[in-house]
Amino acid sequence: MKDVKDIIEKSILTTVGIGLLAFEKVDALIKEMVDKGKIMPEEGKQFLEDFTKQVDQEKEELKSKIDDTVHSALFPF
Repeated sequence: MKDVKDIIEKSILTTVGIGLLAFEKVDALIKEMVDKGKIMPEEGKQFLEDFTKQVDQEKEELKSKIDDTVHSALFPF
């Protein structure tokens, strides 16, 4: 049972790490586009807010799926 918990825990940490990396990449891309005049600062800010909301929503959905899977694995009947 500890092995399953460790795998799930590592998966969650990996997912969080990927999310943070993606956020940093998107943030850098937006700043670069603003600096080059390709988008207005307000557009960049709005895009980043929308991206953050989407990531948060998907994170919650993933957490729910993981909770359901763990519950099913621990209590199959």
